[in-house]
Amino acid sequence: RLAMEEAAREAGLGIWRDPEFAVIQSSNLAELRRRNGRFVVIEGMVRRVGFARSRLYLELAPRDGPTVVVARKLEKALAREGRSVDALIGQTIRARGALDARFGPRIEVADPAMIEIAHRSDAPGEAKP
Repeated sequence: RLAMEEAAREAGLGIWRDPEFAVIQSSNLAELRRRNGRFVVIEGMVRRVGFARSRLYLELAPRDGPTVVVARKLEKALAREGRSVDALIGQTIRARGALDARFGPRIEVADPAMIEIAHRSDAPGEAKP
């Protein structure tokens, strides 16, 4: 499903032709504020993972960038799909969902499919941060 979405996005097909659905870089805080309450796709490097009792927090670069909030019950499902939470540090990911800016820009993830690795930092020719 994600591969088909990615192909459609790159080809500029369907909804992806509309600039309102373009991928937003995590460093573009003005655009994130503008899109509050809307469905977005955010791309950024995971700089830190925070752990709480019922949630995980994937903090994206820059330091004041958006946070992807993941229910702890999804941690095993993400690992099974090759997206172990600890291994996400330094990876560039895309997260999709409704943007909530009340406590800083953030997306609550309800399904592992809402997160994808956009660029692997361990790919040949790439260095980890």
